[in-house]
Amino acid sequence: HSYGYTPTERDDSDAAEQVKLGDRVVVHLKKNRFDLEPREYSGIVRFVGKIDSEYVDNRIYAGVKLDEPVGDHDGIVKGKRYFKCPPKHGVMVRVKDIVSTLQPTNSTFKPVYGVKHRSGQTVL
Repeated sequence: HSYGYTPTERDDSDAAEQVKLGDRVVVHLKKNRFDLEPREYSGIVRFVGKIDSEYVDNRIYAGVKLDEPVGDHDGIVKGKRYFKCPPKHGVMVRVKDIVSTLQPTNSTFKPVYGVKHRSGQTVL
């Protein structure tokens, strides 16, 4: 039952339920148009929610402070600050692009629900 959500909104809300501020995560990123496959980078979630947009965008995003300086910004996106981090350490990704979150109880990464892994299988 979809309850009025589009498939994209449903996927985002399912994934967002498992991503919390302060979570250590692994994200899939294509750093340039020449990347055939996204690479995995680790970081900490500093923002979860919808972002200001000039068009209607109901997708849910995560602002991630990356461990490496491979990001796009310092937490400011289109002139608005969503979170703080050093320059080139910030990225804003769809929550569905978060591959896994670190579980503090046993220090293992847990796959995020509904995310397609490289095998092409969806984790449920």
